[in-house]
Amino acid sequence: MGEYAFDEDSRVEPGADGEYIAELTGRWDGMRGAVNGGYLLATCTRALALTMPFPDPIVISGFFLRPGRPPSGRHWYAAGGPRRSVRRS
Repeated sequence: MGEYAFDEDSRVEPGADGEYIAELTGRWDGMRGAVNGGYLLATCTRALALTMPFPDPIVISGFFLRPGRPPSGRHWYAAGGPRRSVRRS
C-alpha cells in the first residue's frame, strides 16, 4: 500500500547545516490561501522527530499569531539543534 497523502505532503528532507527542507503543497490550504496550521505544525514535528533520540514526541503544542502564508516556491526550512525555528525561503 502507498503512503497517505498527508504523510507524503508533510515529508521533510535533511538539508545543509542541520536544516530540514519541506515542500508545502496547496492540498492543505484553508480559506484565502492560508496554509492550515495543523499541517504546518505536523511538518515541523516531522523535522523535530528526525533530531530526537526517541521515536515520537510526547506532546506538541502550537499557537499561531496569524494565518500561515506559503512562501514563494512553498519551501520551508526547519533548523535543527538546540534552537529549533522555522523560516521561509
